[in-house]
Amino acid sequence: MVPADCTPGWRDLPALAWVTARAYSPEGVPRALAWLTAATSVLIWLPVLAAMRRSGQVAAVDRRAVVTVARLQNPVMLLGVLALLVVASGWCVYTLDGASGLWLIGGALVIGSTVLRPWRVVRVQPAMWRVRKVLGGRDPGAPIYELGALAAWPRRRGHGSQLLAALLSSITARGFVVAYPRDDGLRQWYLRLGMLEHEPGGALYLDLRTLP
Repeated sequence: MVPADCTPGWRDLPALAWVTARAYSPEGVPRALAWLTAATSVLIWLPVLAAMRRSGQVAAVDRRAVVTVARLQNPVMLLGVLALLVVASGWCVYTLDGASGLWLIGGALVIGSTVLRPWRVVRVQPAMWRVRKVLGGRDPGAPIYELGALAAWPRRRGHGSQLLAALLSSITARGFVVAYPRDDGLRQWYLRLGMLEHEPGGALYLDLRTLP
C-alpha cells in the first residue's frame, strides 16, 4: 500500500517516533510536562513504528509527519489482543518480585494508557466494523486500509496535509481507505481532504477508485 517514495528510511524512525510522541502529548499543560510525557512515550512509539515499517505500513514526509497504513483487521481479533495484554500484565505482576513488579507493570500501564489509549480502540470498533461491512459489500474482496496514528510536528504547519497528498497521489491499490479521527479538528481536516462520513460522527472512508 505505501509507495517507496513515501516510505521512511530506518534512520528516520527515531525522529518520527519523536514527532508522534510530541503530537500525542497533551495540549494545554505546562511545557515541561508535555515534554516529559513525550520523552517517555517515545520509547513506546519507536518499536511500534519499527515493527510496522518492517512490514511496509508506515508513510512519512521530511521527518515532520507520519501515518500508519494497515489492512483493516477484524475487531474481534483486536479485542482479543487487548485481552491477551491484560492477562500478560497480570502474569508479570504475579511472577516478578513484589513491589518491583508492581512498579514496572504500573508504569507500563500508565504510559500505555496515556499513549495508546486502549479504551479508544475498544470504543471505535463497532463503527469500524460497520463501515468495513458496507465497503466490503460494495466491492467484495477489495482491500480496506486503515489510516492510524497520524502525527505531525510542529503542529499546524501543513506537514500532515503534505504527507497525505503525497500518499494518496502515489498509491495504485484498488480498494478503500478508512479512518476514525481522534478529535473533531482532525475529522474536519479529513473531510476537507475529500474523505466521507459513513455515519455522523463515525468512521470516515475514501474510495480509491475515485481518485484521479
